Amino acid sequence: MTVNREGDGTPTDPKEQFLIGLDYYTGTFVRQSFEEAFRWFSIAAEQDDPNALCLLGKMYMYGQGVGQSYPLALGYLERASEMDVPQAKYELGLMYQAGMGADPCPEKTASLWSSAADEGYTTAQLGMAYLCETGTGVPRSNRKAFEWSLLAARQGLSAAQTKVGISYEEGVGTDRSYPDAERWLRTAAENGDPRALFELGWMRYFGLGCKESQTEAKRLIDKALDRGVYDILNREAMTSNPYSQLRLGWLYDMGWGVKQSCFRALAWYSGARFMGLKGAERFIDSICVRMEAESKADNGRETSSII
Repeated sequence: MTVNREGDGTPTDPKEQFLIGLDYYTGTFVRQSFEEAFRWFSIAAEQDDPNALCLLGKMYMYGQGVGQSYPLALGYLERASEMDVPQAKYELGLMYQAGMGADPCPEKTASLWSSAADEGYTTAQLGMAYLCETGTGVPRSNRKAFEWSLLAARQGLSAAQTKVGISYEEGVGTDRSYPDAERWLRTAAENGDPRALFELGWMRYFGLGCKESQTEAKRLIDKALDRGVYDILNREAMTSNPYSQLRLGWLYDMGWGVKQSCFRALAWYSGARFMGLKGAERFIDSICVRMEAESKADNGRETSSII
């Protein structure tokens, strides 16, 4: 293939300019350099390359290789979105969701993500699952959330595969099916998702559709903890996800990966119950019985020492 170049050797084809920038952006074939990536994207963007416009917007949004500027990020992403770049629609929707450079607008986020999701952009499909699950910018629907997650999962997005697995495990948005839950969770775990590893351990501990084994559960959960699942659960729990709140409470209850704390466990269990998770009741009952027994034992020791 003949490549046209300027006198200084610079390629004139904006697509090739974009690909060179992408190599620098990702560190593929060359040492990663956001500054060089920004330079090449800027050259390609001068010729209205849609993908270059999108990546420039993203770089301005996060301050990668250039000073952070939400107004410039919005401008580039809007131009790329108008040229039907799915990633640009997703990133622009993210800015409207978080109120970065513009007033938060859930409806605009939903419109942009829905368009990108319809074009097969998996991250937007998972984003639509979140919006449907929480009723943000769209009517709340666990069924729709499951359907969007399944679309992304079938395209190989590990986070979506985990979400589908949990949906089957809990019977949310679809019928409960432990075999389907394990199948999707194992696929996600093989793709490196620590949340899926944790969930497989959870199922093994409680014998959900499989033989109960605390030893195997501990092995899987320790592996997930080594890969940062605590931070993932904490982020999810902070967004009022009751299933993650329950699991985070259980970690504090067991003292796995964290210092054991009945009070923190009870707080997270209570949060899950407040969000409508009926299954949290038995965890609350169990830990309250334990806390009462420990309190009596402590009082007994104090009385004994006084005598």
